[in-house]
Amino acid sequence: LFVLVEKAFAEKDYAGAEKSLVFLAAEAEAHGAASYWRGRIAEATRRDAVKAYREALGAQPPFIGAAFELERIYVSRRQFREAIDVLESVSLVDTSPAGRVNLHVRLAAVWEESGDLVLARRELERARRLDAGRADVAGALVRVRERGRDLEGAIEICAELVEMAGQRANAENKMRELEAMRVRSMEGRQDGAAEERDGGVGLFRRK
Repeated sequence: LFVLVEKAFAEKDYAGAEKSLVFLAAEAEAHGAASYWRGRIAEATRRDAVKAYREALGAQPPFIGAAFELERIYVSRRQFREAIDVLESVSLVDTSPAGRVNLHVRLAAVWEESGDLVLARRELERARRLDAGRADVAGALVRVRERGRDLEGAIEICAELVEMAGQRANAENKMRELEAMRVRSMEGRQDGAAEERDGGVGLFRRK
């Protein structure tokens, strides 16, 4: 029956998909999946899907995919605390190594979107400790460190990315960009120090 739901949904036959869900909802073990698809249909027809996704996540067994849909909705509404809470609830269900890494990556993305680069960096570093070979995690950490003006740290990770399969060209280009930023930053600090020694500039020149 889920095949029928997916087919109807793909064809934008939302009424037909909902009819198929009536049969699925009667089976206890399919309740989570049925609620998840109700949420998908609700979104497709411009209705609020949060209730359906929450029912899917609270079902036994929980339908994990609903958590990621809720995360997306909450982030779009800038309800970051709610998005974090939903993701953290997943850690109680998916305890696999890959699941834990992906959870840290998703948490980092939410924190970064919220503007908290410190917590975003913390989650990415946790992900790296679990799987140091994930190039996407290293790349995200380069971005977060750069945004936080930790250019030295970003360059160090780029150096590690150079050694990863298929990452050399992009990592080397990024390293050159970061090196140039670091030089400009150092020059700016030197110019500022020189201006301070000379008595300042403009409105703030010392009398």
